[in-house]
Amino acid sequence: MVDGKAQATDVKVLQRNPDVIHDTEDKKFWVKEGGKNEPVFVREIVPKLKRNIIIHPEKVRDETYIDLLDLDRNVVADLKTQTTPFFKSSYYGLDPQYAVTFNRKDYEYYRNRFPEAIIYWWVNWKQLEYSDRNGTRHFVQPLHGVWEIPFENMREVIENGQAPLHPYQRRINDPINAKDSFLFDLRTFNRIL
Repeated sequence: MVDGKAQATDVKVLQRNPDVIHDTEDKKFWVKEGGKNEPVFVREIVPKLKRNIIIHPEKVRDETYIDLLDLDRNVVADLKTQTTPFFKSSYYGLDPQYAVTFNRKDYEYYRNRFPEAIIYWWVNWKQLEYSDRNGTRHFVQPLHGVWEIPFENMREVIENGQAPLHPYQRRINDPINAKDSFLFDLRTFNRIL
């Protein structure tokens, strides 16, 4: 401050989580980034699951199409990869150690197009600590594994009002990205790896 007036250098900018590799609002980047995980999952994880799961053939024409096809069960499946815990889930009564997010847009997409889908969650916490803007520190332990849940089960939890809905403050007027996500506890899913 100079003579009681704020200078440009006095302004504190709200920092985004420095451990997130890219702007969370850049949907195009994240669709492409998520697409990189699918071949790795099929090549490295699926053999450990002893299942016959392939990348859905439609993905060649449409990168936003549902990710996988489970040939053993003859059902479509989607891959959710999460490497950063949702640390603020404790505000909703959920343990950040096990909390995962599921966009409402995805819920609506599956409900309308793929109600029979299986959802695979490939989790690997790469960030174990976070300090929010109030200075509160949140911690988790390392967690790595694969869980599955039929979308139909998630739908039931959502429609019964049992999944908290978190609004994203930075996306209120965003026409592209999901404005909110439902929160789930991995311990209610079936751990398969």
